[in-house]
Amino acid sequence: MINYMIKYCSFNIEDFVAIDKLYENKHFDKFKENDIILIQEWKEKEGNEFIVKLNNQEKRHYVCKSKDRVAIIFDENKFKFEKVYGIELLYEPPHILEKLYTKGRKKKNMMVIIEYNNFKLCIINFHLHAYNKNYHPGFHKKQLSKLLSDSLDKIMLKTESFGIIMGGDTNYRGSSELLGELIDNPITPYGELKDVCVRCKKIKTQSFSCIHEKGIIKKLAKRYTKKLNFLKDSRLDFIATNLVTDPKKTKIIKLCSVSDHCAVFAKSQMKLNKFASK
Repeated sequence: MINYMIKYCSFNIEDFVAIDKLYENKHFDKFKENDIILIQEWKEKEGNEFIVKLNNQEKRHYVCKSKDRVAIIFDENKFKFEKVYGIELLYEPPHILEKLYTKGRKKKNMMVIIEYNNFKLCIINFHLHAYNKNYHPGFHKKQLSKLLSDSLDKIMLKTESFGIIMGGDTNYRGSSELLGELIDNPITPYGELKDVCVRCKKIKTQSFSCIHEKGIIKKLAKRYTKKLNFLKDSRLDFIATNLVTDPKKTKIIKLCSVSDHCAVFAKSQMKLNKFASK
């Protein structure tokens, strides 16, 4: 396999409403270090400006593929683009109370296939519905498991080895064991998917106290986040991969001035982990 350390991250950018704060933040340079960036709550106009800012450097040239409010950005100097897929998420209509804060519409997530020196990567970006698991028991697991299964269906038989990076926002509150609870079977034909941050059980990645959107429900959530248990900080975001990864190098960075979500940064070798199978 190829001995190359790949850097990647996932970030719910909260509709770009406070994006100027990111450009002023010391951590913006950390995004520029990444080979691959997964963004949730993507918007085309602001997103294109984001790409321009990222490309304000010599060594990288980022390009973007997007589908229905999610985007995958990668360094075109390193990767050859092969194909992009919009993959429809499993759907359930929202509960009547959920309609107060979400449209609960049918939507797509996405998968991109890119290549580095004949080593293929499948990059999956997810943003699950903002549903209460009490109203939709087991639904997030069905959504994410089917998204993985549908993505694997599109790459099966193409090659004997495939690196997989799967990251995003689960909107699944009240658990730190996101991979274990939301993926039916992490064993793929190309190896076992593992959480890039095994120490994240105590790290929260979303806080309503950091929210920037101006809607009345969002303002109320920000105001009462310390008083209402269901608004407490939670771990919603994670990345899983079948690549050899040092979890000590994974960073969860809080960007409260920019988004109510943290950014997850990881590093992996460009080779499959030891549980890989043909």
